[in-house]
Amino acid sequence: MQLITINQNILGQNIYLYFDEASKEGVIIDPGDSADIIETTLKEHNIKVKGILLTHSHYDHITSAIEIRALTKADIYCHVLERPMLEDPEYNLSVRFTRRLEVSPDKVFADGDEFPIGETTLKVIHTPGHTPGGLCYYDKKNRLIFTGDTLFHNSIGRSDFPYGEYDVLIASIKQRLFTLPDYVKIYPGHGGSSTIGDEKTSNPFVK
Repeated sequence: MQLITINQNILGQNIYLYFDEASKEGVIIDPGDSADIIETTLKEHNIKVKGILLTHSHYDHITSAIEIRALTKADIYCHVLERPMLEDPEYNLSVRFTRRLEVSPDKVFADGDEFPIGETTLKVIHTPGHTPGGLCYYDKKNRLIFTGDTLFHNSIGRSDFPYGEYDVLIASIKQRLFTLPDYVKIYPGHGGSSTIGDEKTSNPFVK
């Protein structure tokens, strides 16, 4: 598997292109606002996009979702509880910062669902708190997880936006993520990578 991170936007949101090097099957995790860069990278590596996977509905993670769907013909996926926020410009925060965004997902996930890519699989882990339908995508075989805005390196997602819940967020991290092996590498929605083990010992927000 190969992972490409695109991070060329004002809010430092990480866009991940994760694909199988042999079959070229891949996914885009949180397409952000860098449609042109995504398109160029997909062509350069000949990536066949199987799905556009959203960790949550906030505008900085979804700005180019509709454009990328039209480009790739791939479905947009989110958690079933995230659909109402994704479709509402007030709750996805787009009215506060950019143009009004109303994104309708094509398919929805439930906790424990699996999404195959080439010879590996991403497992859907529901981690509410930042938003009600926040998701993480775990590749057990390759020892990594995409944590969206749930868990960052030495930080955690905000819970002061609409429908955010601090206690629920902390519970998601401790009960859903910190139960994974320490060696699992995390790739968050903002900032650099880390490991589950490092966050257990050094993250000041989750003690």
